[in-house]
Amino acid sequence: MPDDLHKISASSADTELRHFLNMSHDVMAVCGLDGTFHRVNSTFNAHLGYSDAELRQMSMIDLVHENDRLQMRPILQGMMQDDKMEGRIVDCEARVIGRDKQAHWMDWRIKRAN
Repeated sequence: MPDDLHKISASSADTELRHFLNMSHDVMAVCGLDGTFHRVNSTFNAHLGYSDAELRQMSMIDLVHENDRLQMRPILQGMMQDDKMEGRIVDCEARVIGRDKQAHWMDWRIKRAN
């Protein structure tokens, strides 16, 4: 496939993913196996106040309230590093710190997909 066609199809897929995520009123994110944010929906931006550019410089654990990190770190690391977690869903609850430094209780549903 010529490079130009690959760029167009990748751009189209990115636009479709963004549109799909933005259809939900739930906070949604797509992260890499290193925990960094690749995509978030507009509800994520509105609820926590971070821009896409700010989030690309952060990982999931960076957003977790310091008192909840002890609980969340092994969950997130397990999802990112353990191949046996492929396709499994983990539900948990933890506070997330918004851009305004306020804590927000959130129910997390995490699924690893490669």
